[in-house]
Order: sequence, then C-alpha cells, then structure tokens
Amino acid sequence: MDEPADPGPSVRGATIWTTCHPASLTPGQAAELDKTCDRSPTLRVTRELAADFAQMLVERRGRELETWIKAAQASGIAPLASFATGLYKDWDAVVDGLTLPYSSGVVERHVNRVEMIKRQMDGRVGFHLLRK
Repeated sequence: MDEPADPGPSVRGATIWTTCHPASLTPGQAAELDKTCDRSPTLRVTRELAADFAQMLVERRGRELETWIKAAQASGIAPLASFATGLYKDWDAVVDGLTLPYSSGVVERHVNRVEMIKRQMDGRVGFHLLRK
C-alpha cells in the first residue's frame, strides 16, 4: 500500500515562513519550507523576491528598486508583477521611503491615538455629556 503524500504546510504557514526573516525559522520549519519550494518553483521565486525586497527595506537600498521591479515583472507571477507595477505610480515617494532615514511613525502614532479616542466617543456625544 502506498503512503499518502505529504500535504506540506498550510497556505498560511507557507506565507508566514516565506515572508518572515529566515533567521527566525526553526531548522524544521526551514527544511519544510525548502521541501515545499522544491515542489513549487513559483513559491521559490516568490520567496526569493520577497527576501530581496525585505533586504532592500532593511538596508535602505532604494536605488536598487528598479532592478527588483524588472525581476518581479519578469517572474510571471501576477500578484508580484501587479505590486511591482503599482510602485511606479508614486516612484519618488517609494524610492525616498526605501532610501531616506526619515519616518512619519511618530505622527502616525498620534493620528492613530486620536482616531481611537474618536471611535471610543462615538455615540456618547450629546447634550447629556455637555451637562456633566
């Protein structure tokens, strides 16, 4: 009797393993991901392109973006090609975001805080609150 084929990781598991930093994978997870990539050339290319993009983000190598976009478009993977093409829509901002050390994180934190307060107050505002 034949052994059932190894189903491999779930889609969610493969996605998490593909997009996380390789050093954060356990040896078992890395081996399972390698086996899965051996069975799916599309996943292998996706994994490589995702890792290259992540390195570009971390090391602020925005000048290499055009090369990455061309590789993503040539990969034949529709979602990656669409993402890569979309980066052209605001080219200067994307390159600056991948190159410059500035961040709008502090401003975004305050905007998020104000939005949270507004959501908490939704439905409570009225004359009864003003009287108090």
